[in-house]
Amino acid sequence: MNHYAPGAVAAWLFSHCAGIRIKSPGFEKIEIHPVPGGSLTFARAEYESVRGKIVSEWRIEQKKFILTVEIPDGVEADVVLPDGTIYKGAAAGKYECNRCMHAFRFLSKCMYEHFGEKVIILIDEYDTPMLEAYTAGYWEDAIEYTRRMFHAAFKDNPYLDRGLMTGVLPYAERIGMGSTNCRRAERGGTTDITRITQESIFSDLNNPRVVTTTVEMYQTCFGFTEKEVFTALEDYDLSERKGEVKYWYDGFQFGSRKEIYNP
Repeated sequence: MNHYAPGAVAAWLFSHCAGIRIKSPGFEKIEIHPVPGGSLTFARAEYESVRGKIVSEWRIEQKKFILTVEIPDGVEADVVLPDGTIYKGAAAGKYECNRCMHAFRFLSKCMYEHFGEKVIILIDEYDTPMLEAYTAGYWEDAIEYTRRMFHAAFKDNPYLDRGLMTGVLPYAERIGMGSTNCRRAERGGTTDITRITQESIFSDLNNPRVVTTTVEMYQTCFGFTEKEVFTALEDYDLSERKGEVKYWYDGFQFGSRKEIYNP
């Protein structure tokens, strides 16, 4: 390996294929940032540094990228996955990259590169999969998947401008988002709902603003006001159906605003 060409190949295998990169003298800081490509589905490299052994091993199984690293004590390390997810101050262990789990981040990147503007992510009924998972018996897998998906979408996403999630499950102080006045208003299932809200699926998110149905902020944004509905009916010459529309779709209250139409 005393020739430049073989040495350059070896350096590339360590720094790009395995992803072991030195960020400061004496291995005080390193980065594990493998770059898989082509038909390669496995790689492993280890290096005996002055601070101890550094190991980077990855494999692709069923379209899932799995990275296992060993980091010596006293070494500050960042782990960067192929989808761009960054783990600052990472510890030794296993890191997985699932394309579906990081789909929001990937789509954000694509839209940012195409339009040149950061994106807004809207997720409606985020809690529906959680309820399904709890009743169908795969709760633990779903909660971990959801937590990491939200982390990739809303925290470690440099292409995000802002995000909005809607659902019926209450936020609570015990999930790390601060206290709210939210109460369960829907029918039944209070024991199961309490069980779900105890999970910290939102604790990774920075500075979230919680808006419940009892808060006046955005109270006219949960549906249509009566004025908006009646104006639309008049515009389409359907004024005679105001009573019928009011009978079927009126009756919701958000904040202090009554008569919100929510079809």
